[in-house]
Amino acid sequence: MPRARPPEAITETDGATESLRRSPRQARGERRVSALLDATAIEIAEHGLATLTAERIARRANTAKGSFYQFFPNSEAVVSALAARYANELATIYAVAFGDVGSRSTVRSLVDRVILPLAAFHDRNPAFRHVFEAARQAREADGTGRLIARLRETMIERVERLMLVQFPVLTPEERMRHARVVQAMGQALLYLRAEAQGDERAALLVATREALVRYLDGLIPEPAPLRGREAARSRRR
Repeated sequence: MPRARPPEAITETDGATESLRRSPRQARGERRVSALLDATAIEIAEHGLATLTAERIARRANTAKGSFYQFFPNSEAVVSALAARYANELATIYAVAFGDVGSRSTVRSLVDRVILPLAAFHDRNPAFRHVFEAARQAREADGTGRLIARLRETMIERVERLMLVQFPVLTPEERMRHARVVQAMGQALLYLRAEAQGDERAALLVATREALVRYLDGLIPEPAPLRGREAARSRRR
């Protein structure tokens, strides 16, 4: 059985270190930065990115605007730091979900191992999809854009490596193509679910899992038809 290469770690430093005006040196400063990031996430989840300002973030965090500027030069920088926080959390999810790619499992268990923690991540972080989409459309040189693009490519690479074990008959080109489709399907369906509420959100999670299971089940080759004596023996059984 082919074995997948161990996945590389995601480097989350692009958005974090480049965005801070100065790094907090004490626990108090770390708490202030964390509070500003929490406030930024709430503002984005409720109002989007278009109206995000340092004033709104500081007011939401119950702190002075000067405290904001002590750590961040502008609102774009705090969004980059928020993206880095998301990247750290997703890196942990990826490490667990894809940690045992060397052993085969049922398609359904594989889907659940990835989709369920990602759905929980979206529930905890409703601002993520706004940050992701804005960064995806940003220029390539943008630190947040690079970070989010790396997250997407890392997901695709890890799905492709999982397919190497689960579907060894696929060519490298086929594995990569299907990995991109799976990533795009999962992302689009999780975004659709994130916009729903209550029972509809729960139903969309079920639908997402079923759609991915059916797609991946279609990659399992049908057994060759039995002929002659083999068919007769199979009927007698």
